[in-house]
Amino acid sequence: MPLGCLLHLNHYPHHRKRHMSLNTDTGGASGLKLCGNDGSFGPSSSCRKGGLDFTITFEQSILSLVPNILFLLFALLRIYFLSRKPSRLLRRFDFLLALKLLSTLLLVGSSAAVIALYKDAEGMPTTTMGACAMGLVAAIVYLPLSVLEHRNSLAPSTLLSSYTISLGLFGAAELRTLEAVNFPSSPCTAKAVAVASLFALLILESTSKRFLLKPKYNNLPLATTTSFLLKPFFPHLLPLLYLGYKRRLTLDDLESIPPHMLAVPAGAKLMNSLAKGDQSSTFFLLKASLSAFGAKLGGPALPKLFLTLFTFGQVFLVQGVTRFIADPRIDQARGWALVGGFVIIYSGIALSTYLYWEKVFDISVEYRGGLIGAMYTKTLKLTSVAAREVGQGAATTYMSVDAERVTVMLQFVHEMWASLLAIALGFTMLWFQASYAIPFVFVFILLAITGTLAKSVGASQTAWMSCVDKRIRLLTSMFSQLLPIKLGAYENPLMEKARVLRLSETVALRHFYFLLILTSTLASLGSTFSGLVTIGCYAVVLRFGPGFGPLDISRIFTILTIIGLLAEPISMLGQALPSLFGGWASMKRIQSFLVLPEKPLPAPTSKLDASDDSSSNTESRFSSAFELPLSHVQIPNGEVVAEIIGGSFGWDEKTVVLEDINLRLVSGELHMIVGSVASGKSTLLMALLGETVQLKGSMDVQARKIALATQTPFIYPGTFRSNVLLDQSFNQASFDRVIEACGLTQDLDRLPNREHTVLGERGITLSGGQRQRLSLARAVYAEADLILLDDTFSALDGETEAHVFSSLFGPAGLLKGKTVVLITHGIQHLPSADKVIVMASGKISQFGTFEQVRDSGNPFQQRRRCTSRGNEKRSQGVEAEKSKKDDSLDSILQDEEVDEELLWSNDKNRKTAAFKFFFSAVGVRGCFLLSVFVILLAAVQRLGFRASFSKAPTGNFGAWMGGYVSFAVATGVLQVVTFYYFTVILTQRGSLIIHALELTGLMNSPPSFFQKNSPGKILNRFSEDIQAADFIFPLCILAFFLSILSLITTLIFVVIAAPWLGLSLVVLGPTFWFILAFYLSTSKQLQRLDLGAKSPLYTLFSTSVGGLTSIRAFRASRYFEDINVATLNRAQGPFYYRQAGQLFLRTVLTWITGTIAVGLAILAVGLRSSTSAALLGVAMSQITGLSSSLMGTMITYAEVENSIVSLERIQEFALLPSEDPNPSSYESEKPKDRSWPSKGALEFQGVSIRYREELDLALDSVSFSLEGGKKIGICGRTGSGKSSTLLALFRAIDHGLMSGQILIDGIDISTLPLHQLRDSMSIVTQDPFLVGTLSVRDNLDLDGRYSDDEIWEALRSVGMADVISELPEKLESLAIVDEESFSKGQRQLLCLARCILRKRQIVVLDESTSSMDHLTDQMIKKVIAEMKDQTVLAIAHRISTIIDYDLILLLDDGKVAEFDAPQTLLADPHSRFAKLAATQGIFHSSRSPVVAQAETASLDGKKEE
Repeated sequence: MPLGCLLHLNHYPHHRKRHMSLNTDTGGASGLKLCGNDGSFGPSSSCRKGGLDFTITFEQSILSLVPNILFLLFALLRIYFLSRKPSRLLRRFDFLLALKLLSTLLLVGSSAAVIALYKDAEGMPTTTMGACAMGLVAAIVYLPLSVLEHRNSLAPSTLLSSYTISLGLFGAAELRTLEAVNFPSSPCTAKAVAVASLFALLILESTSKRFLLKPKYNNLPLATTTSFLLKPFFPHLLPLLYLGYKRRLTLDDLESIPPHMLAVPAGAKLMNSLAKGDQSSTFFLLKASLSAFGAKLGGPALPKLFLTLFTFGQVFLVQGVTRFIADPRIDQARGWALVGGFVIIYSGIALSTYLYWEKVFDISVEYRGGLIGAMYTKTLKLTSVAAREVGQGAATTYMSVDAERVTVMLQFVHEMWASLLAIALGFTMLWFQASYAIPFVFVFILLAITGTLAKSVGASQTAWMSCVDKRIRLLTSMFSQLLPIKLGAYENPLMEKARVLRLSETVALRHFYFLLILTSTLASLGSTFSGLVTIGCYAVVLRFGPGFGPLDISRIFTILTIIGLLAEPISMLGQALPSLFGGWASMKRIQSFLVLPEKPLPAPTSKLDASDDSSSNTESRFSSAFELPLSHVQIPNGEVVAEIIGGSFGWDEKTVVLEDINLRLVSGELHMIVGSVASGKSTLLMALLGETVQLKGSMDVQARKIALATQTPFIYPGTFRSNVLLDQSFNQASFDRVIEACGLTQDLDRLPNREHTVLGERGITLSGGQRQRLSLARAVYAEADLILLDDTFSALDGETEAHVFSSLFGPAGLLKGKTVVLITHGIQHLPSADKVIVMASGKISQFGTFEQVRDSGNPFQQRRRCTSRGNEKRSQGVEAEKSKKDDSLDSILQDEEVDEELLWSNDKNRKTAAFKFFFSAVGVRGCFLLSVFVILLAAVQRLGFRASFSKAPTGNFGAWMGGYVSFAVATGVLQVVTFYYFTVILTQRGSLIIHALELTGLMNSPPSFFQKNSPGKILNRFSEDIQAADFIFPLCILAFFLSILSLITTLIFVVIAAPWLGLSLVVLGPTFWFILAFYLSTSKQLQRLDLGAKSPLYTLFSTSVGGLTSIRAFRASRYFEDINVATLNRAQGPFYYRQAGQLFLRTVLTWITGTIAVGLAILAVGLRSSTSAALLGVAMSQITGLSSSLMGTMITYAEVENSIVSLERIQEFALLPSEDPNPSSYESEKPKDRSWPSKGALEFQGVSIRYREELDLALDSVSFSLEGGKKIGICGRTGSGKSSTLLALFRAIDHGLMSGQILIDGIDISTLPLHQLRDSMSIVTQDPFLVGTLSVRDNLDLDGRYSDDEIWEALRSVGMADVISELPEKLESLAIVDEESFSKGQRQLLCLARCILRKRQIVVLDESTSSMDHLTDQMIKKVIAEMKDQTVLAIAHRISTIIDYDLILLLDDGKVAEFDAPQTLLADPHSRFAKLAATQGIFHSSRSPVVAQAETASLDGKKEE
């Protein structure tokens, strides 16, 4: 039955009886049985089918004329639009198009026949011919539109499908009326043919054209080519759900996503709007977002409006059914009409639910892609200072937390206004039920309080996110330096600092939770107390004021139904407001990032620049490229490449770092920069790149193409080859020459896939020397006008350094004749320079040739050593010997084919274990008490509260009302107590424990784990997964328990009212379970893939922030944008299909709920005499909320299952195998003396190690002994086993891969707990270990054991006291780990100061002076010399560093090659140490350099013979 008639009749119980008397033949001679009101709009007829039919005028105007007019308007616009589009089909004509044309012609013909036959009919309303004529015009226009839609669009036409289905249904209704009025058969036949044509066209227009499209459209997702009428039945998603149900999914199993959701189109919209916006506006990002996505953001509004109207249409159905059951005089036909109303209402709810959430999820995915793309593009434009202030950890938080919260906010925007509309509709209906007794004031006050609290929720979330940022920044710094942390035994103090930050974070979370539950509780209780106030007021007015209808069953349950429907929108306000304010807080955080200062666009400064301006093309990328195009023109030799006159530079406008710089770089010359630590060498290179702030003077850089190799090599997680090339084209011959020149040929051979091997984040799969040479190879391969090299030889051993230097700067070197600026501390290379630049205190103190600078009195001191150009000849002949083994754990390469995300969650039993993990963290007793609260809340809220309405208040109304009040108040109190106890008390306790367990598990894991997993992947476990454990999972698990109990009580009342419906639960129960299992089997995998796909995004983001200067120097921003686009597109897939899965679940559950409601209505009508009206009223009032209860239960369970993935991943880290599984078992030889080791005597006895079972030995039977207090220098070429020796000493190798004994003061170190062993020694690693988020004090004294005087004394001993004292906050200043705050040499000095402060008996130095100038190195040597009673082991490539040590251990191929005093080895011309020292210009005092070189050459010649 038409819905309009049904709603009209529900208000008049005796309507049918009253109008039956008017069912007379008014057709006269025509013989038509027309009703008296057929000439009016009705809408219901007064005499046909008991009033269950429309009037003819209504049908012909509203159901025919209006739709045809609207169709014509939209059709003409669509024809104009499509006529400008190209054809998407392979052929111009096909079988499907032929069928469409035949059906359309049939429609045109039958429409014309209808006009011809209708004109002879008498007695029909005046609208008849107009409606028929408009139908014919619409049919004619339909023909060209159908052809254009078929050829020029990808998907079936939404307009044509909507037109055919609506006109088909309306035409069927009109045929029904014509049959009832005895209309002649000929026009009815013509009309029937027209209706049949419409339904045929509906089928044809809904048919996918995928098999007809051109090949370039083959990769489009199924959703793009599926009819909108078929989408609610998910033919495009079911194949993926079935695949996930049968087996494990991978990213490659996912189809592509709709094109408009990809990174480039989505980002282009937002970036264009951001470029036009006013950055000073508070709503800058919001305005840009509305400008870019305004239409799509408003898209869900219309289906949401229909969903709201359909939802409240249930009120009339409940009222009608209750009256029907209560009044046996109402005809049975009216009941079946009500069943038809149920079908219409719940079908409308299901369809509008699908359309609404589809549009919401679509804009969420698209906006997410645009936002992340915009943030990454902004990252590439930040100034160096801004990038440093943001930090890699905060950048990850913007992308992982804030972007997700903004996306969630989008899902609540329409819920907000729809909830307000629903509340207004609900209270309007209550007005008609209870007149002026509506508690408007109560609701207004409630909403005002909720809104005020919601604002506080947003501010509280901002404070929480700020605490999260601090923790993430600390962890980011820690995770990038995990090996030094473990070797230094710094795990406990750093975990304590993380615990303190975590505690402050959970305190902020607790405050956020408190405000959130207060807001949600007030909102959820609004509907309950609204019903209380409404019924109570009405009862009072009824008792003391006449003129109102009785408070009967129908009225009570109509009110209850309205109140039940109000529960969801009022509760939704409680959820929407905090989410909106929280999302707004995150949006403001992202906005603050997007308005950070950018590096200025480089202005054309020469003819070279001007010639390229016209070639700039920004259309191919969504960012406005700030780099000029790279059409390269070689600068002739002798021309000025760069010139600075009177320049002063700093990192901001307040601080001057470089002053009065006058520099002229000439093309084709090699410029070497030397100077003390922190003299401004690296800053000068940054100034040439435009990365600093120019405060004075002028700078003209003519070089169009600049290459850079930084002190800390920039490596991104790509292949070896892609790291060398960046955005350059590949040339095999050039690539091979560069690799050979940089000494990487042998290293490349050892990689599993050679140059195609994927490197980990920051090159964790490479050693320090390999990373430096790779960075150097990139700079050489670029063939740039200007090449800037920042101390790129510091991590190379002598032989490798000599080979690389000769291959690059020798007579036939690849960089010979190139313009190169090289910062170096290897003064033996200075004679090779064309110009030498000496820097001191931020100024250029000397500039000229080597001879000019030397003769000016610069102290290039080398004790007992000689430096000369003759050394260059020797270096030309040095070839780096092939190294068979790697010398560190960095050789453990990650296999890029292994998906760790899948391996970590491959065990199905882990779900149960994850639940136990969470609940054991919050406490067993706490969980038990919580379950009691939840059961009591559900019992009071549902069973007790609803049971009070199962009987009419015919007796003692006061007692009945008192019960209502008691249950309402008890519900409120229990809800507050339950929510507060779980979220504020239990969750905070569990959050601290879960984070501590995860961090402890990670920090106790073996070093090999850090090599297999990048810092970005690890950080993901502590950001997004912890976020889920803190917030998402607790709320989901609580909501699930409440939902399931609510659903059970709802079903109890429904079954009591209609016992026969209980039989359907036998079928529906397994059906629900199968649907949920079918969905979850894929949903959980999509959740896991989504989390895994985000890790590369975060890694790329943090890597780009750290390597910004290198990216911009090589003008590779577009290249990295392309990488981000590809990574983001890959990450969008799981997110899109996860949202599609949620849409599937919502829609299917809505269909099932509608089926239950219709079944209940059928049983109520069919068995009206066997059920109580009161019980049926309860059931019907509950059935209106059954959809939300059922959907809430299933969705919250699905969210629990999805979020448990994060708990599984956290638990995986918490249960990682410990590096030292049972530290308490070391008792046999455990030293009792706390001062152990007192002497520091060290002995290796046949020590052999390997890194994996299948690899060769890295150390082979190494034996040597060292007396306490002695100093030993360890040297050898790359891969000789130097670092392996140190790792063996610190037991950083798995015990099963190591043999032999290492004794310290006579005690076997394998019998000692690892922490005690490592804490008994001090180590300064090659890469300085400083935590950027901690102060200088905390970095030097991680345990907080030492006084300020002791700290300052340590700083004075390494020459850093003056530097620290000049900082504004001195010891409290942050030790930010970058070249802009402290140079690498200064950072190494700070680490050495920490080593001095700890006063350990054994000190290990791993290339600790590699980045220091010669004079600073001499000072450090004096400091080490003063460690008279301490044992010192030092690995050094710079022989001058260890030449004064007591002993030298030279390793070769993992074996001891030489072990003796350095002077003894230098005196022997056959000594390998002497040869190695000779490459650096170091000889024994008794041998002249000329004689030594001749002897070495003679020996080499004999060796070759």
